[in-house]
Amino acid sequence: ERKVSDVVEKNDEKMKFKDIFTVIVKNDQLRVSIIGILLYYTGSSVLVAAGLNYFYFNFGYQVGGTYQFYFTIVYAAATFIAQLLYPLFVNKLKIKRMNLFTICSIVTIVAYVGLFVYVFFPSYTTYFPILCIFAFIAFFGQTIISLILYIMIQDTIDYNEYKFNERRESSIFSLRAFTAKIVSSVQQLILYIFLASASLFTISNKIANLEREFIGQSDYIISEANKLTGPQNIELWQRIVFQVGFCIVPLVLFILTFIIIKTKYKLDEDEHSRIVKEIENRKNENTSL
Repeated sequence: ERKVSDVVEKNDEKMKFKDIFTVIVKNDQLRVSIIGILLYYTGSSVLVAAGLNYFYFNFGYQVGGTYQFYFTIVYAAATFIAQLLYPLFVNKLKIKRMNLFTICSIVTIVAYVGLFVYVFFPSYTTYFPILCIFAFIAFFGQTIISLILYIMIQDTIDYNEYKFNERRESSIFSLRAFTAKIVSSVQQLILYIFLASASLFTISNKIANLEREFIGQSDYIISEANKLTGPQNIELWQRIVFQVGFCIVPLVLFILTFIIIKTKYKLDEDEHSRIVKEIENRKNENTSL
């Protein structure tokens, strides 16, 4: 961490709870970052929240449960590889952060389009590896974008010091946890809306009741749940409606995030370096006085 001036440190000590919201109002770049994170994390979390239901409805309870396990492995692999490669992209290949954000946004959007149209493939139940490819690309892109958005928030701390002579690190970092709470609530709301719109909420509850009431009787649960799920029991229109919530809603949120960040966020590497240098100059001037 950079050493801050006594004035900045003193200003930060005066922080009250209400300042968490005050800093959002004052710091325009933080505001842009928070809006971007809210939109993006809501979209990306919908895929995870709806995942199990998606596999049940499209593949059946038994097969869908197995596919969900493989899907989870794809998620873990994509996330790990993306985190591993991020330093290579920005440090070795010298890809500008905003350029990387653009590339990964486009890649993620294309992957979600693939996830949506997958259900229309002839005999799509036999082409599960294609779904895994789309998912890997989507999860990879999402992880890179998540890292970039976190760095963007971190850079707004220096911006806050530059503009208002106070860093407010605790306030700004606490906003990440606050947005996570909001996203968790919104993702469940979206899931319930599309389950209800597709007339699938009752089926989802029946499966949950089976799993709760017949613990240890896996054969019976599988037998009964298979009668409720899969393409032979769920009509195409129902799966399409759920698919809209599963893929199209996140897609719209990703596009909105891309537009907001690209048009409103100004703290690229060059501007951030200029701000840090200016802060250091101020500190040196105050020290010499």
